[in-house]
Amino acid sequence: MKLKVVTPEKLVLDQEADSVTLPGSEGQMTILPGHAAMIALLRRGIMVARSGEAKANPAFIEEGAVEVLKNEVVVMTKGWQISEATPSPR
Repeated sequence: MKLKVVTPEKLVLDQEADSVTLPGSEGQMTILPGHAAMIALLRRGIMVARSGEAKANPAFIEEGAVEVLKNEVVVMTKGWQISEATPSPR
C-alpha cells in the first residue's frame, strides 16, 4: 500500500509499506493492506512503517490525523522526524 506523510510545510515521505503502526488518539493502531476506509486522530508518538523483510522505519510524529482510503495511508502531522529511539514525552 502507499504511505504518505505530510506536514504543514511539505510532503516528507512517499513510499510503499506492508504495514503502518500509528499512535491513535484512542491507542495504538496498525493499518494493513485492504484496511477499511477511515479517518482518525493521532497523538504524538512513534510511527512505524514496515516493508517486506527490510528493517522497520520508526519516526516520531506530532499530533495530527490519518486517512486510509483504497490502500493509501495519508498521515497529516504537525511535525515528523526519523528516530531510532523513542523521545521522552513533553
